[in-house]
Amino acid sequence: MQRWTWMCLFFMACGGKDGDSSSGGGAASLEPYMNILSPTPGEYLDEGVAVTLEAEGRQGDGAPAEVSDVSWASDDGLYTATGNPTVVDDLHPGVYALVATGTVSGRAVSETVDVVVYAAR
Repeated sequence: MQRWTWMCLFFMACGGKDGDSSSGGGAASLEPYMNILSPTPGEYLDEGVAVTLEAEGRQGDGAPAEVSDVSWASDDGLYTATGNPTVVDDLHPGVYALVATGTVSGRAVSETVDVVVYAAR
């Protein structure tokens, strides 16, 4: 029983994300970020059908921010596009991650969404 008590105390003392003292005074980082609005995670797409690629920028506190210089690329290296929003109809068939990169408040940001594109028959 005493060994169990020591293990519990050890894990509690080692803390996790909420108790991390290495973040410079305990303040959370408020870096700008990007959200992908379209396509949505888990959305099934058909090859050749028009889809909007769209992302939004946010300040670290969640307030809206302008996002610029947005580019899109599949993680398999087979697809690229630019613009935000932009309508495309040339996503290739397969299951892959679509990575959006851009600039929010002068900082480079990126976000990823997994897509499933069914081959046209």
